[in-house]
Amino acid sequence: MKSLTKFFIFITMIFFAQAVCSEDKKAGEGANASFSSAEDSKIKEKPEVQTGQDEKKEEEENKYVDDPEKNFSEKNIEELMKKACEHKIPMLECDRCRFELGVVKVPATSSSLIAVENLEITPEEISVDVNGELSFDENRIRCITPRFGGRLASISARIGDLVKADESLLVMESSDLAQAAIESLKRQSEYDLASKKLVREKFLWEKKITSEQDLQEAQAIADLSKIELENSKRKLRIFGFSDSRIEGLSRKTDDPIFKGEMIIRSPLTGRVLARDGNIGDMLTGEKEVLKVVDLTHLWGVAQVHEKDLADVISALKSSEIKAKIWVEAFPDQYFMGTVFGADPRISPETRTLPIRLLVENHDECLRPGMFFRAKLFFGASQNVPTLPGKALMEDEGRTFVFLKYGENMYFRKNVKVGKKIGDRIEIIKGLKAGDKIVTNGAFLLKSDVLREKMGAGCAD
Repeated sequence: MKSLTKFFIFITMIFFAQAVCSEDKKAGEGANASFSSAEDSKIKEKPEVQTGQDEKKEEEENKYVDDPEKNFSEKNIEELMKKACEHKIPMLECDRCRFELGVVKVPATSSSLIAVENLEITPEEISVDVNGELSFDENRIRCITPRFGGRLASISARIGDLVKADESLLVMESSDLAQAAIESLKRQSEYDLASKKLVREKFLWEKKITSEQDLQEAQAIADLSKIELENSKRKLRIFGFSDSRIEGLSRKTDDPIFKGEMIIRSPLTGRVLARDGNIGDMLTGEKEVLKVVDLTHLWGVAQVHEKDLADVISALKSSEIKAKIWVEAFPDQYFMGTVFGADPRISPETRTLPIRLLVENHDECLRPGMFFRAKLFFGASQNVPTLPGKALMEDEGRTFVFLKYGENMYFRKNVKVGKKIGDRIEIIKGLKAGDKIVTNGAFLLKSDVLREKMGAGCAD
C-alpha cells in the first residue's frame, strides 16, 4: 500500500512539473508578444523582411534539432554529438534530455561500479544445438537368467551394487544339474575304458593273436563312447559351464557340481539394474533374476530440427560427428559424445529427426533419464564477435548494450544477436571489433537511461 501511495505521489509531481513548465512557456510567449507589439508600434518596417529574418534565425538555431524518429540507438556517436534539444543546447550536455539519446554520464565516484571489456572475436566451430534424453546403451546390458530350473541357494547382489566381471552373483541348486554332471563323469569313464580296449585289440591284431572282427568291434565301442561323452558335455554347456570347467571335472564327488550347485557370475563390470529373486525361491529356466548394466557409456537420443538436417545428414555420411553434452545437474562440466546413427524417418509429432549419440560416462556422473543439451560439431570453424550474456540488456523487444565513449560517458547501442557460444553470445550486427562494452553494471545504466519512461526528459 505504501509503495502504491509513493507511486501516485511521484506521478502527481511529474504532472505538476510539466504544468509549471508549460505555464512558464506560455507566460514567456505572452511577454514576447507584448514586447513585439510595442516594438511594432515604434519601428515601422516592412513585415515581410522581418519575417524572413526570423525564419532564417530560427532555421540556424534548430539545425541540430532531433528528428522525430528518435531512434538514436541506431545512429553513430558522431551523429549524436550534433543533436540539439529544445533548450537550444547539445542534448549530450542537457541533463534533462540526454536520456532520450540513450546516454548516461557516470560520476567519477561511481565509476568503480562499471566494468568494460573489448568486443572479442571468438573462434567457433560450425555447430548445431540439440536437446535430448539419456538412456542405457542397449549393447551393454546383460540379463542374468538361469538356464535350468532349480532352487536359489544364494544371492548377494543388490540393486545399485557395483560388480566386477566374473564376480559371483548367485548360486543355484538343481537335481537335473547333478544328474548331468554324474552322467558326464560316467561317460568319461566309459570312453577311457573303450579307448584302452581299442589300443589292446590293435596290439593283438598286429601280433596275429586276435581277429579283425574283434578289432572292429572295439573300434565301434570306442566311437560310440566318444559320441555319448560329447553329448554329456553338451548338456553341461547348456547349463552354462565352460569347456575348461567341464574338462576340469575331477572324479571326486565333493565337487559342488555333483551336488547340483552352480555359481552364476557377472558377464561384465557394471551395476545391478534389477533383481527379482530371494534365497529359497524356486526358479524356472525363463525367469530373469538379475540385470547388470555398464554405465561407463550411455546412449543419448536427441531431436534435430528440419532446418539443421542437411548439415547433420551430410556430416554423418562423410565422417563422425563429435558432440559436447551438458546436463542441469553439472552445469559447469561437459561430457563428450559421438553421433553414430539417425532414425530412418521424421517424427510426425515433433517434426524432428531422432539421432543417437554414444556418450562417455567414465565417472558414472550421468544417469539414464536425464535431459541434456548438446552441441554437434562439424569440423570447420569461423571467427565471430561475442560478448558475455550479462552485457546484453532488453527493452521493448530490442536487445542493446552500453558502449563506452570517453572517460565517463556510455551510449546505448542496439545490437542483433546470434547463437550462444558457451557463456557468450554472438553479435551479428551493431558493433565492431575493439568496441568497449559494459559488462558489469549494465543494469544500473539501463535503469538510468530509461528514466524518460517515468516522466524524465523535456516537457512538451
